[in-house]
Amino acid sequence: MVVAFAEGEKQAQQLALGKPLTTGAGLNRLYAQKQQRAQRVLKFLNDISRANEAEWRQIV
Repeated sequence: MVVAFAEGEKQAQQLALGKPLTTGAGLNRLYAQKQQRAQRVLKFLNDISRANEAEWRQIV
């Protein structure tokens, strides 16, 4: 499983994504803007890992 984070900017009807962020940086930026959503994303990653459905590691 791959989870990618990037900042985006809406331009007309399209979303322009910036450079990818590491997992930690992405979660930190999301947390700064939407704390509950960041906590849900982290919980999802941990839940699927514990259920042995996927394995995730932070890429630096």
